[in-house]
Amino acid sequence: MLSQFAGHAHPAIPRSAFSVTPLFGKLKTLEMARILLCIVAALCLGAASAERKLLQPGRLTVTQTAQGNPDLSTLVSALQKSGLAVGLNDPNFVGTVFAPTNAAFTALEANLGYTPAQLLADPILTPILKYHVVPDVAAQASSLTDNQTLTTMLPGQNLTVYVKGPGRIVITGVQNSANVTQPDIRADKAIIHVVDTVLLASKDSLNANAVDLSAPAPAPMPMPAAQLAAKPGAAPAKPMSG
Repeated sequence: MLSQFAGHAHPAIPRSAFSVTPLFGKLKTLEMARILLCIVAALCLGAASAERKLLQPGRLTVTQTAQGNPDLSTLVSALQKSGLAVGLNDPNFVGTVFAPTNAAFTALEANLGYTPAQLLADPILTPILKYHVVPDVAAQASSLTDNQTLTTMLPGQNLTVYVKGPGRIVITGVQNSANVTQPDIRADKAIIHVVDTVLLASKDSLNANAVDLSAPAPAPMPMPAAQLAAKPGAAPAKPMSG
C-alpha cells in the first residue's frame, strides 16, 4: 500500500489549520464582552445608589442649610431676629419652607420704604416668615399639584400652588405671588424651595400676629465647619451638633 504513494507529492497542509489564533480571538472577544457587562452593571448600581442618596434626608437642618447659601443671608438674619431659627434648627422638623432670596427682601424693603434694619425690627416680620413655612409636610416639587392649597404656620393663612408647566411652579399668597427658582433642597426631614419674592398674607393677619422684636436678637448660630470650608477665605469654626 505504501508503494502506491511512493514518488507522489503530498498536498501541503495550511499552517493556519493548526493555528490557535482564531480561538484566542474568540476568547478575547468574550472576555471583553464580559468586562463591558460588568462596567454597565456597576454604572447602573452607582446611579441607583446616587438616586437613593438624593432621596434621603440631608445632614443639615433648615437653618444650617440656609446659612450655607450666600443668597439666603437676609433670610437667616430674619429667622434669627424673629427666633424662628431655633425651631427650624431642629433636625426632626418636618415641613416645607419657601425661602426668599436676598433680592426678594430688598424688593420688599423698597416696597415698604424700609432700610434692612427697619425690616428686621418690624413686628410683622415674624408673621411674614411664618407664612413661608408649611409644617408637617415635606413636599417635593414633583408632588405639588396645580391649584393645591398649603396650610402655613400663620393661622388661617394659606398658600396656593400653580403649576405653569414643566419646571415652573408659582406660589401665590393673599397679596402677591412668587416663582420657585430652586426647588427640592433637602434639609434633614424638611425641604426648602427658594423663591424670588417675599410672600405676604393679608394685612389683618400680619397685624394681628405681629410680634414685638425690640428685645435683643438671639446670638447668631455658628455655621458647621464643613460649610465654612466651602466658602473662599472663610475661617474654620467648630462643627455644630445636630
